[in-house]
Amino acid sequence: MDALNLHSKIVLGYEDYIRSFIDIHDDDIRAKVEQELSGNKLWPEPLIQFNPSFERNLSVADLVKDGVLHEEIGRVFHGYTLYTHQVEAITLGAKAKSFIVMSGTGSGKSVTFLGSVFNHLFQQGYGKGIQAVLFYPMNALGIYVLMPP
Repeated sequence: MDALNLHSKIVLGYEDYIRSFIDIHDDDIRAKVEQELSGNKLWPEPLIQFNPSFERNLSVADLVKDGVLHEEIGRVFHGYTLYTHQVEAITLGAKAKSFIVMSGTGSGKSVTFLGSVFNHLFQQGYGKGIQAVLFYPMNALGIYVLMPP
């Protein structure tokens, strides 16, 4: 299947459909609408993205063994092998430093921020008031975690 050719056919069909019901009698308005339609306002160029192969790095158990993460994190995330960007972010979170992770679907953003937050909670202990606030948008490509000092 030629995806770009298919895209062109779909766009042409959509353009024909849109133009079929445009009947503007005012010359200025018609010129403006034509200008916008000719500029691909309603049918932008295709977005082509590559799904990167994320580099595997340390396991959660390795980070626990190295003293980066609390031992309870090893139980919560038992068997997880992390990608390099996850190790970097969780290491910052373990040092109570803020970080931003922006990467594609399936790249482990949730494990990164939950691991950092859970690690903080296990280190601080229970019953000490609010220790973390999570903002967890369902359709975001970025997760922002601010850890208290």
